[in-house]
Amino acid sequence: MCLFFLYSHRTMCMTKQKGEGNMKVNGPMIFHHMQKYFHVDYMHASQKNFVKIPILYSRFFNMDEHIVLVNSQDLADCLNRVKNAVVICLDKPETIPDCKSNDLLILDDNMADAMSFNILNHVLDQFMEWDSALNHILFKSMSYLEMINTISEMLELPCALCDHDFRYIAYSDHSGEYIQYVDDQNQLTPNDVSALLEQEDFARLENIHEAFYYNVIEPSIIKNVYANGTYVGRIATMIKNAPEDEEYAKAILNHAASYIESLYNMSDSFSNTSVKYKQIHNYLLQILGELPVIPDLFKASLDAVGCHMEDTWQ
Repeated sequence: MCLFFLYSHRTMCMTKQKGEGNMKVNGPMIFHHMQKYFHVDYMHASQKNFVKIPILYSRFFNMDEHIVLVNSQDLADCLNRVKNAVVICLDKPETIPDCKSNDLLILDDNMADAMSFNILNHVLDQFMEWDSALNHILFKSMSYLEMINTISEMLELPCALCDHDFRYIAYSDHSGEYIQYVDDQNQLTPNDVSALLEQEDFARLENIHEAFYYNVIEPSIIKNVYANGTYVGRIATMIKNAPEDEEYAKAILNHAASYIESLYNMSDSFSNTSVKYKQIHNYLLQILGELPVIPDLFKASLDAVGCHMEDTWQ
């Protein structure tokens, strides 16, 4: 079945920010998965360097903002020449040079040289497929629950979405972690709400725009969700592993939050997100099939989402 996209000025701006297959990844995303395949001797990761496809180091080409594979002999020269890259050294150097503006992963594995390209491309494919899945949910099912489940799968950790009144909008619960915190009204339990509000720093948390670590009730990575610059809720995942896994969780939530925010902006709430847009979708399918549509009802559906008859449809 074909999917029609509704473009108003607001949604047009949003869709320009989304591009299936164009996702860039950062050091923590790459390093988290590389550790599954290779022995890692050293790791320096940040959240700031977003990079493209893997390439072999050469001093004759601009390799900024790429995943750069290099041997230990050329490592120092590579780190001096490239900027904002994720550098992967395939063998262990005698000394570790200054990383400059780059992230650095040093492998100590005999198979690294032969397998690194294949593994990296496999990892990148996983992220592209995940980004496409989020994009598909945003325009097709428009479901917060599906988004949270997709984020949870990429994290390999339970994940939840709450609004600013501590109401659970959606949560994944493969192993039961979040059930103990949800009351029969789908709210965070009163005791846990009190525990949060008693923290001196809790109010300032709403102004943190990047994902952050917070340890009250359970150790968690949290990413605030905003609409038009106003705090409306947050995504959270429980974290109990090594610090590098915390950085991976931050990277995943930072990326995924843009989709949650886009879905929120399409409906101006966390409630009944899909209903209004699915109704328009059904009308468009009727128009395509040359079936009769009552103009006043169609116009009312457009008005409900801030769009107009003269908007462009694709």
